[in-house]
Amino acid sequence: MKTLLPMDKYGVFADTCGIARVDSRFVAELFGKEHLDVLRDIQAILSPESGLSENFRQFHYKVSTHFDNQNQPTPRIMMTRDGFTMLVMGYTGKKAKHTKELYNRQFRKMEQFISTVNRARAQFPKLTKQIRLLYPDAKADFYSNECDMIHRIVLGMTAEQYHSLHGLEEDESIYTHLRRGQMAM
Repeated sequence: MKTLLPMDKYGVFADTCGIARVDSRFVAELFGKEHLDVLRDIQAILSPESGLSENFRQFHYKVSTHFDNQNQPTPRIMMTRDGFTMLVMGYTGKKAKHTKELYNRQFRKMEQFISTVNRARAQFPKLTKQIRLLYPDAKADFYSNECDMIHRIVLGMTAEQYHSLHGLEEDESIYTHLRRGQMAM
């Protein structure tokens, strides 16, 4: 599944529509359950007999495929916060309560970060419009130079330097690693 923001260490990520979701494999791991058991629980929710509306089931649960170490496709389910909540309501015990609290916090953090990224994205067209007004004949690299200048002001380095310093993949967004104040700037 393509993402707007990559998975964090708990399997929470933002899909391309900017919706926070969690991978069923991570839910199984943190609740100490077999992934097949979690998939079975989700299948019961996805059943028309579950009592949930078709709209709820389709929106809050997205079936995807993961390739394991032997490169074999295995199913996984990507759930929204409400889908996650519906799934884990029945999970009981001290560890389950702790894990539910942890996931609610992670979903909240991801949702706040999605909002920050969306606000930053909304500002980018304004920047490019201002560049066009000031420099009607600006070349393509002019825009990346302006972004690098902003990165230097906010981070004290270019995005390329930030990638290198923090060991990020070349195509990985630096914005998922910034603090809230840095994103606001």
